[in-house]
Amino acid sequence: MKKLSKKFFALILVLGLLTGCAGRDEPAADEPEGETAEQPITISLSHEANPGEGRYLAAEKWKELVEERSGGSITVNLYPSSQLGSKDDVMEQILMDEPILLNTDGSFLCEYGAPEIAILSMPYVFDTWDQVDELMASDWFAEQEAQLAENGIRVVNANWVLGERQLITTKPVYELADLKGMKIRVPNNTMSVVEFECFGAASTPMALGDVYTSLQQGTIDGQENPIDFLYNGGYGEVCDYVTLTGHVKMPLQWVMSENVWNRMSANQQEILVEAGVEAGLMNNEICLNSEEEYKQKFRDDGVTVIELDDAKLQEFKDAIVPLYSHPEVIADWSDPDLYQTIRTMLAG
Repeated sequence: MKKLSKKFFALILVLGLLTGCAGRDEPAADEPEGETAEQPITISLSHEANPGEGRYLAAEKWKELVEERSGGSITVNLYPSSQLGSKDDVMEQILMDEPILLNTDGSFLCEYGAPEIAILSMPYVFDTWDQVDELMASDWFAEQEAQLAENGIRVVNANWVLGERQLITTKPVYELADLKGMKIRVPNNTMSVVEFECFGAASTPMALGDVYTSLQQGTIDGQENPIDFLYNGGYGEVCDYVTLTGHVKMPLQWVMSENVWNRMSANQQEILVEAGVEAGLMNNEICLNSEEEYKQKFRDDGVTVIELDDAKLQEFKDAIVPLYSHPEVIADWSDPDLYQTIRTMLAG
């Protein structure tokens, strides 16, 4: 990402999220009108990153910034590597108003009141990371945030990126046809299942914590995730091939309970947002500048890294077109032509 666009996006994001603080619970009789009394709070931060990844390091930075700036009114406990359980388990706790922040994405959040947000995690929507910035700063994304808030979910930060998702497998994938019938682990949501069915694979929904053992035992033939996650998760120990499909440029969202958010003071909310934006920029810098390094690490470990030429990559892009109009994926979209709407917006 260009430095200018990142700074501009961060400013827009902070202003937008802080403006979104409206709509809190009515203040108690002894509280000043329009304010929420500041009470100490301990927040658990749940994410899937492994030690050494940009998200892991940036989450530690977020904790440091939040605790320092809050003067002790906010304590953050970090739970990397899915230590709090699957995203479904964590979201269930969030909706029960537990003070938890979850690192997730549109393919997951689309099933919690904002169906169109799934487009953020769909293949080949974005050509550049600047386009990701543009969409996340748009009125369209603000509408998705509002829909989630109506369903009890607050988007606290949205400037983090996960990186480009690549394919790691136990058998080589030199072209689209090689995926036919292969059992590929996907997140447990309709969009991801249909996505790899379009590629010809046998989509296998599975919690991330079960993937390593399933690859080791031959239950599945591969999975897809950003290359730093694949390397630091040790998947090169049980897979011999990485194929650089680059099929998703994926932004991330940090979410928590809307009710918990509304019980926090305006100062605490501001600290969470601003620290999250700063840590997000750190995450993005590490993530987007380390991809070549991780490709070489895989090669050094004896894993074959397969780079697709333009013609082979176009096969993947052509195969995914039915996803954008699949009835199960777009059933609840207000705009059935959302993919084309977004592409036109970004092209303009």
